[in-house]
Amino acid sequence: MIVDEWDEDEKESNINLLIRFLQSMFEKVSKRVKKTSRRILPTAIAPAGYQILSF
Repeated sequence: MIVDEWDEDEKESNINLLIRFLQSMFEKVSKRVKKTSRRILPTAIAPAGYQILSF
């Protein structure tokens, strides 16, 4: 019974670690996309939401 509880806790911990990892990767990719779009896209054709944030 104690082993079953430990397995459940370990599974939850692994899932939480996976979620944190995926969120971190998404944030890094998002930052890279924003930086790249600033270099490539002129301000006139940048996405509307991005223009609001750039002011």
